[in-house]
Amino acid sequence: IDPNTYVLGPGDGVYLNVYAMHALDQDLTVTPDGKLLIPRIGEAQVSGLTVTDAQKAITKLLAREYKMPDASLSMRRVRPLKVSVLGEVLQPGIQTGTALQRVSEVIDRCGGLLKTSSLRNIEIRSPTGAVRARADLMRYYAIGDLKSNPTIEGGDVIVVPTVAHSISITG
Repeated sequence: IDPNTYVLGPGDGVYLNVYAMHALDQDLTVTPDGKLLIPRIGEAQVSGLTVTDAQKAITKLLAREYKMPDASLSMRRVRPLKVSVLGEVLQPGIQTGTALQRVSEVIDRCGGLLKTSSLRNIEIRSPTGAVRARADLMRYYAIGDLKSNPTIEGGDVIVVPTVAHSISITG
């Protein structure tokens, strides 16, 4: 997990290590309202922050009680997410995954694509129904472009369309 890009959310487990104050070292879980509760210190709002930014917020919180605190956060447990997969997959339905998984992995857990499935223009919709991203698995499989195979977020709805046009060359 890249601490500069992974965004924390409710259910993530982290380990707080405070150098020279090992009594504060502990496993913590992000609460449903997005906070880390640090006994004897207070709470830090971390949901929506990268691990690196959350570490800075906790260091700032510790600075109220300690002179020049040196703290680090490391991931212990990645939160589970529920996403729905609809359309041209073998077994549409709700899947449980993690924020590290990509669209292709969730589709594989549904049994994979059908012969009539489009590898392009796969929509990833947010819980509000707005299109959050699009996946182009053809591009991902061809050149490994990770932007064409986005990671999932909680409540996403992945819609796999039917192939609209196809071209074949035989010889």
